[in-house]
Amino acid sequence: MPPLLAFGSCHRLSPDAPSILPVVTNLQPSNFLWTGDAIYPPKDDPTVQGYDSSLKAMKNSPEYTDLLHVTSGNVEGTWDDHDYGVNDAGINLPDKAERQRLYLDFLGVPEGDDRRVREGVYHAWNVDSPGGGVVRVLFLDTRTFRSTHFVPSVGGIKGLPLNAVIASFTRLLVKLTGSGSRFTGDVLGQAQWDWIEKELHLAASTPAVQHTILVSSIQLLTTNPLVESWGHFPLSKRRLLTLIKSTRPPGLLVISGDVHHAEIAEVQGIKEVTSSGLTHSCDGPWYGFVCPHMLSSFPLHRDPSDFYYTGKNFGVIDVDEGGMGVKIHDEWGGVLAEMRVGRGRMEENFSWEEVPHTLTGEFSRPFALIVVSLLSVLALAVKLIVPTRKPRKRKSKIL
Repeated sequence: MPPLLAFGSCHRLSPDAPSILPVVTNLQPSNFLWTGDAIYPPKDDPTVQGYDSSLKAMKNSPEYTDLLHVTSGNVEGTWDDHDYGVNDAGINLPDKAERQRLYLDFLGVPEGDDRRVREGVYHAWNVDSPGGGVVRVLFLDTRTFRSTHFVPSVGGIKGLPLNAVIASFTRLLVKLTGSGSRFTGDVLGQAQWDWIEKELHLAASTPAVQHTILVSSIQLLTTNPLVESWGHFPLSKRRLLTLIKSTRPPGLLVISGDVHHAEIAEVQGIKEVTSSGLTHSCDGPWYGFVCPHMLSSFPLHRDPSDFYYTGKNFGVIDVDEGGMGVKIHDEWGGVLAEMRVGRGRMEENFSWEEVPHTLTGEFSRPFALIVVSLLSVLALAVKLIVPTRKPRKRKSKIL
């Protein structure tokens, strides 16, 4: 049978956050791809021991063991900040080698794999496709070597109230002032840059490779400055986009997670599908009413520009003889959006100046930005004054 690849991110084991992995399992996927945040270690225990306990609890959970059974163990992935260890963490996280060993144990990576003997969880994976070809899946590691943000994030500071919200506002401030537009911080590290360049050239020159899936835990094309993304590292983003356009790997699709919502982006022929939120999403917290306003304020990367989904979701890639069908599903299994990716190679011409940027792009809806800021400040005030109530479960709307 043709392969059916499901993918998703952001899974927290909690009675208050029901998992939609059983819905994924019901579709009988042949493979599952983690795009990051397979676990959320306890905030009050950022130690390696707490991290290890969270990984083991997830691996032994009924919803995950069922998925492993259905896919015959064909589960691969890369980590993001939480399953790396700490919110917004990068190169300076302590105990990286031990965390990497434990994460590879969680994925079931054999001892002879390259990831067992080198730093970083980046790797390549082949999935057989109809007609005797392969889908080449390239997993990037956007955490192990990633520089500190232009303004260091407070998102991982233990005990700081609202640390993730403050970190988002810090990123917005960098956007509004334009102060990070020339930031030279790196995402991948030189060894990984050498590897991805070699892999993209190999995919482009190997006749058997019919499609290339590039997995990045953080979004590549987004213009939304409040979330972590490649856009906060403009030199690295330009380098990766230039590399993609110069090598022109066949049937390219970028998939990402992290942001607790779903959307589809396309910039100069490069397509990205983001699926995030297997147990929770951006409409769930006390500040969830701000999420649609935030997303509406930054649409320049999106295609179609008015589509996003703020409820729990997952993605599915159906590989057939003509290409790949990509769908975003809601928590009940319904299809929210779909697109096709052909097997051909994209055009080589590329203009960085025409790319909508996270830190220097103009707002298409400036009034919405003002609304987002005012509502967010109001939400913070309410949070500090009024006791938090558990949000009601509801289905988000597609705008």
